[in-house]
Amino acid sequence: MEPSSWEYREVKVRRLERGKHQITFFSECPEAGARRFVCCSKGSDFATPAGQDFHWIVAVEPGQAGVIVASIQTQFWVFESDSAFLTHGWLEASDPTPLCLPADAAEFLAVGFSVSGGFCLEDSASDDAYHKFYEAYSFVDGYQLSYEAQGGCTTSALTYGESHFVPIYHLLSMLQVEATAGDLLVDLGSGTGRLVAAAALAFPLLRCRGIELLPALHTAALQTKARLPEASLELVLGDILQEDWSDASIVVAMSLCFPAEMMKALEAKFALLRPGSRVVLMNCFLESDLSGLAPLCLDNSRETAHAVRLEMSFGETPLYVFERVDQKRELVDLTAMD
Repeated sequence: MEPSSWEYREVKVRRLERGKHQITFFSECPEAGARRFVCCSKGSDFATPAGQDFHWIVAVEPGQAGVIVASIQTQFWVFESDSAFLTHGWLEASDPTPLCLPADAAEFLAVGFSVSGGFCLEDSASDDAYHKFYEAYSFVDGYQLSYEAQGGCTTSALTYGESHFVPIYHLLSMLQVEATAGDLLVDLGSGTGRLVAAAALAFPLLRCRGIELLPALHTAALQTKARLPEASLELVLGDILQEDWSDASIVVAMSLCFPAEMMKALEAKFALLRPGSRVVLMNCFLESDLSGLAPLCLDNSRETAHAVRLEMSFGETPLYVFERVDQKRELVDLTAMD
């Protein structure tokens, strides 16, 4: 091939999940000083990398026969699709910024490659639920709906983010919800209902309730629910600080943007949960010690034993799991405390 050319291969990805691809190179590096790279994009309608938003790109040391690329953002570059474009080739060593790939700083020579080791769920029984979830949400653009609903600006407490099926499946499996029929999961700030929909499809015995403040997102959630009649979903339009969710056995608050005052108010409501209820937060530290929550140990091998990692639409993030401990259940006005 001519320099500055690319070769694209459409890769069918079986699941939207964090995982690994085995990239095998069929030819040797054309020059000893060149560096090999692997990159991934959503489309193939460009000839050079100039101006392109590669979702990831990895440089590989010369002489390596292959590379295993750990993708922590798989679901982003195959968003609403089961296919992506993987490219690899050679990057001249004279390029000082191999990860930026300016078009005028290097020459590229694409070579043939193969891909193996697709992204697979450990539990094949969830195949049907997985496909139903992504088919139902292929019509929903939650980011645009949230942006428009907030008048073209974003309030921190209403910052929008999305959940994906496989990470939610793994999180709830870790919490062993499949072993307890009748559990109620409540998502605080449920947006278009992705988390509760994924949970309800993956775990049919689990009752799921989403509470969302923005009418546009709530309407989209209701429309999606209509496409998933088998899912046990309850969708509520309301304020998470005003609604009663003290009957929940699992509470999820997937936001890093709740202000401190709001977190204090939420923790006052956590004090009303039944002992043994679990709370999943993106915050490691609570605003007070009156919420009745204690870290729930999930993995003794970790320094922060109650932490798990989950992939959201904005990247991989740690979540922290707490358990409601046995103490007097009463509403405490934490917002009035210093």
